[in-house]
Amino acid sequence: MITNKVVSERTEQDTVEAITRKRRLRWFGHIYRMDSNRLACQVMDCTLPDFNRKGRHPKVLWAIKGDLDLLGVIWE
Repeated sequence: MITNKVVSERTEQDTVEAITRKRRLRWFGHIYRMDSNRLACQVMDCTLPDFNRKGRHPKVLWAIKGDLDLLGVIWE
């Protein structure tokens, strides 16, 4: 029986986790290079008070920090 894992290995496809990590870090790099007065950049800097009420910001930062730690990149 050929499993999905075997097919992925034979075709040298990235895992779902690796694809998600790449896209998340690409998005973060895009936001990081923006002017500080842009809305998306302000959200990443926690300057919008209503963003914290949505509860999404910490999860995004934790995921990005985890990705950077996995790659051995320092957050600062």
